[in-house]
Order: sequence, then C-alpha cells, then structure tokens
Amino acid sequence: MKIDTKYFEEMEIDPEKVLDFTDGLPGFPDDKQYVVITDGEATDDTLVFWLQSTQNKHVAFLMLNMLAIKPDYQPDVTDILPEFMGAFDEQSCFIYNIAVIPAIVDKMTVNLRAPIVVNNATKKGCQAIFNGDEYPIRHLVFNELQNMQKAGE
Repeated sequence: MKIDTKYFEEMEIDPEKVLDFTDGLPGFPDDKQYVVITDGEATDDTLVFWLQSTQNKHVAFLMLNMLAIKPDYQPDVTDILPEFMGAFDEQSCFIYNIAVIPAIVDKMTVNLRAPIVVNNATKKGCQAIFNGDEYPIRHLVFNELQNMQKAGE
C-alpha cells in the first residue's frame, strides 16, 4: 500500500501495519488510520518514531520512546485505556510520547501526560490522557537526549 507522507514523500507500507485510532487524536478527529515509521527495524532501544496519518499526509507527529530515555517514567495506562484497545500487554503494546521541536532546539519538549499507546496485537491505537499533574505536558527532554548520546560514546 502506498501513502503520501509529510517528511518521507510517497512510501510503501505493509497494510498489516496500519493502526486504527478509533477516536482519532485530539485536534485530529477525522484522521483514524496511522502507521508508525522509524528508521530501520524498531527495538526496545529505538528512540525516534513518526506517527503518520495514512489519510492525510500533512498529519504526522514526532514521537520519542521516553521509556528508554527517562527510566523513572513509568506510566500505568492499564486503567485509562478505552476498551477497544484490548488488554495492555508489554509484549504487544508500546508507549510513545509526542515531541515538539521549536526553533530553539534545546527547548524541545515531550508530552508525558498523554502518551500514544499502540496495541500491535489488535492494531489499535489511542492517546491515553492522565488526569492530575503526576506527569507534565511539556517535559524538557533535550538535555536527557544529550546525556544519552554522551553515555553511548
């Protein structure tokens, strides 16, 4: 299946990788089909992903794997997932966080309060939104990424 993308032009995707976001995403209620894109094969250590709408090439979100970047980030989404997602299972469910990169890159933030949850077993996705202030909506992440890079050198 071919799709037009915001950052990768036209690309071929496996139709089995298309995810159904039944409720859409806040601000994008009409975009309900997405695919997760990464450079190469994704592993537990992969940090950067894109969530690309298959219906609208202009709708794409940069996502980070904050579970790999910030070890103390341990969101328990099991009680806030909609039923259509299916049971949360660490083998088939993945948690991503939408990032925003402003003109001043060191001010990059991620939304820790509303992670994107994908259940690869059911091919369903949603944005799980926590109530309360345990996790910030705008968590500065640039220094954590730099520290990871230095540790890996």
